[in-house]
Amino acid sequence: MTAKSLFTVILKVLGIYFVKDIVLSLPTLLSVFYSFGDRDVSGAISTFLISFLTLLVYFVVAYGFIFKTEWVMERLRILDNLPQDPIPFNIHRSTVISISILVVALLIITEAVPLVIRGLTKWFQYKQMTRGLYSGFEAFDYSMILVHAGEIVIGLLMIGYQRQLVNYIEIKTRRQQY
Repeated sequence: MTAKSLFTVILKVLGIYFVKDIVLSLPTLLSVFYSFGDRDVSGAISTFLISFLTLLVYFVVAYGFIFKTEWVMERLRILDNLPQDPIPFNIHRSTVISISILVVALLIITEAVPLVIRGLTKWFQYKQMTRGLYSGFEAFDYSMILVHAGEIVIGLLMIGYQRQLVNYIEIKTRRQQY
């Protein structure tokens, strides 16, 4: 493994980590649509624009790190002063990408499970407080429970389909090399 292939793997792993941030910032973008029903439409629009621009930046960085790795390394001049001698580290690139997908998926799941449990606990407390009472209380907001449950599902899908994700990244990388 040369320094170039090592930095290629590192940048791809960072790109996959940014995909995790994209998945975790989607609830903010989706919650903005809920706030359009309120009276403060200008605040909702500004929040939507800020959330969308943040998501766009994450997406561009992740896309660049995963699929345009050569271009990023050229622009950052990472390899300018490094020797091209092989580094005695014999793990295939797809194995490292596969491990990073699993780690990112586990991070998503471990961050979302406590939030789902907290949301379900709040729902249970709300049900205990409003037992038999239908007036005077606002309706319970289920949206964040659903969003965090969706994150768990996405994490589980990443684990289940990690081989297909690795193959997709590898195919895109091969196409760009030719």
